[in-house]
Amino acid sequence: MPLSLDPALPPPRRTLALLVAPERRGAFHELTDCSAALPFAWGLRVIDFQLANLMRAGIGEVIVLQPGAGHSGLRNHIRQVWRPVFRRIACLGMNASIASDPGGINRFLALVEGVDPDDLLLLSADHVCETDLAGMLAFHQGERNLVTLGAHPEGDEEDGAATDPLKQWIAAINGGESAGIGMVALDWHWFRRWLAQLPEVPADLPRQAVTAAAREAGLQVHRTADAGRYWRRVDGLDAFRVTWLDFICGPRLPCSLPVPPDHVGMRVLEAGPRTNVRDSVIMPGASVGERAFVSRAIIAPGAHVPDGMVIGQDAAVDARLFRRAPGGTTLVTAEMLAAL
Repeated sequence: MPLSLDPALPPPRRTLALLVAPERRGAFHELTDCSAALPFAWGLRVIDFQLANLMRAGIGEVIVLQPGAGHSGLRNHIRQVWRPVFRRIACLGMNASIASDPGGINRFLALVEGVDPDDLLLLSADHVCETDLAGMLAFHQGERNLVTLGAHPEGDEEDGAATDPLKQWIAAINGGESAGIGMVALDWHWFRRWLAQLPEVPADLPRQAVTAAAREAGLQVHRTADAGRYWRRVDGLDAFRVTWLDFICGPRLPCSLPVPPDHVGMRVLEAGPRTNVRDSVIMPGASVGERAFVSRAIIAPGAHVPDGMVIGQDAAVDARLFRRAPGGTTLVTAEMLAAL
C-alpha cells in the first residue's frame, strides 16, 4: 500500500540560500576585489566553507550573488566542484546595488520568484566558518518568525555581556568594523508583501526590513549553541593571512574542511614549515627563494621572492616597496617585484 502524506500536516517549507560575495575592492588592493573567490589553504576557496554549511544543512537551492559582472574563476569553481552537490546552484553578477537601485530590486525579485521559496537564508560568502544552519532554520520556522538573525560567538563583549545583535547587525551592513551577524533568515512571503507596500525603495532596505519585523514582533535572534566552532570574516589582508595560518599551523584544524565528495581528489597538502618563512601565506603559484626571508606576508600567485630579499622586518621599507595593511601584513605581487 503506497504511503500518503497526512493532509493535516503542512507541506515542508522551501528554503533558498542567497550567498552574497561582498565587493572588497579597497580591502585587498591588487590581490582581488572579490574575497569569496580567493584561493585558500588545502586547495580550497574561501566561499567553500559557506557552501559546505549549506550542504550539511540539506539546502538544495543556492544563488551566489557576485559584485559587478562576476568573477569567472569563481563561476568555474562552483560549476566544477559544487554543481553535483546541490539540486540547483547559480552564480550571478549584480551590476547595481540591490538595496538602493530599483532596477537591482526588480532583478532580485525576479530571481527569487523564479524559485518561489517560503524562506530566504542570506549568508556572506567570505566567512570562513562551520555552523549549524539547519538548527537556525528549524528555530526560524518553528517560531514562525518574520526575520531571524543568527548570532555567533564573536557577538559577545569582552566583559562577557552580550551585544545587542540587532545593533551589531545594522552596524555590520553599514560598513562597521564589527564582525556582525553571520546569517539572516526571513519569511519570503512577508518580505514580498512588505516591499510592495513601500512607496519607493529605501536606501537602507535591509535595516528597514529588520526594523519592520521587530515592530510586528516577528524578529528573533538565534544564538548558535556550537560556541566552540570556528568563525572568521575574511574582510582584508590581515584577516585573510591569519585565517589561512589557523588552518596550516595549529596542532589540529579549527573546523571541518569543506570538502564535498567530488572534491576530495583536488585537495592540496601544505608544504612543511620553513625557517625562512614565518607567519606568512605562500599562495598557489608563488614561491620564496631558499636564501630569502619572509615574515607576516602574503605572497600572491605568480610572485617569486628572490634569494637575498627580506620582507617583514622593516615596516617603512615594506610600505614603500609593497602594500602593507594596518595590521602589519605585507602583500607582495609579481608586478611589485618586477617594478624593483
